[in-house]
Amino acid sequence: MKKILFVLTCLFYANVCFSAVPFLINYSGKLTDKNGNPITGTKNIKFSMYDAETLGTEKWTGTYSVVVTKGVFNVLLGPFPSDLDFNINYWLEMVVDGETLTPRQRITSVAYAMRSEYSNRAEVVNTPMVYTGHGDIDSNVSERCYIHLEKVPRTVKMCLWGEKFNTQFYTELGAHTHSASCGGAGGHNHLLLLDNTQTWYYPYGCIGIANDTDSTRAWRDWAIQSVGDHIHSISIDNFGNSAVFAQSNNKTYLNNMKVIIDGDDRTTTILSKLSGWSNLGDGTGTHNINTTKGTDVIDITGIMTWSVGQHYIEYQHPLSGGGRVRYNIYVYY
Repeated sequence: MKKILFVLTCLFYANVCFSAVPFLINYSGKLTDKNGNPITGTKNIKFSMYDAETLGTEKWTGTYSVVVTKGVFNVLLGPFPSDLDFNINYWLEMVVDGETLTPRQRITSVAYAMRSEYSNRAEVVNTPMVYTGHGDIDSNVSERCYIHLEKVPRTVKMCLWGEKFNTQFYTELGAHTHSASCGGAGGHNHLLLLDNTQTWYYPYGCIGIANDTDSTRAWRDWAIQSVGDHIHSISIDNFGNSAVFAQSNNKTYLNNMKVIIDGDDRTTTILSKLSGWSNLGDGTGTHNINTTKGTDVIDITGIMTWSVGQHYIEYQHPLSGGGRVRYNIYVYY
């Protein structure tokens, strides 16, 4: 099983007078195996364009020998039929070495940049790679997003939103002691009375040879004595209240959130791009970041050097309380 991460750049070449100039799509992507390892080598890839996500009608197809380097490939698709209407959406299906990759990838009309074959006045527009996620943050827990850049990006942008989250507590009601004690029926003895070694015994007494000069050799009839039937008891006492409960009715919002990029605090620079903002949240639900509006799109291209390789953006909440942060990061190549 192969996986593919799509980065789509669609480019049409059209004559200014719409003569018979072929339409082409520049298509880039990343190909990995079932374990997520990037593939390197030359692959036969069949591309087919459909008018539906599943089933539908095939509008175009083409097979290419594609060079894949560390998972990354680029191919120029086309030409397409001149009567193919690119004002509607299509879905692209890929078959790699005979294996069909699913699902089909939607190609929207807004992804296309119209450009004349004879003029460079129009700028190429591409669809960004989007990193999206969310996490609950407080003074002990942060949220981190890792970004791996295959090449130096043209533009990097970010959008942030805040939401309330529940602070949960565990409570045990009061200090208390569990104790165990052992009790009995009071002090008592178990007695067996015999006074003569030259005797024989019967169930209720003993018989021996009497000797008037020896008081120990008199006839005796002493019963085996006991204290009677009685009970030994063990008692266990539980003092105090051991009930427990959890509550989740304390809701908090983002308050002075910090944005750390590759270990450096970039919050001040980001705030400078947000007109009228002095912080990323004030702990209330009325602050813009804690509403559906959020920060809107922030261009963070120039706040640092976005070199090839791995980077991370971390969202921290140094104050008490906390909140949930949602983020979209757009990377344009």
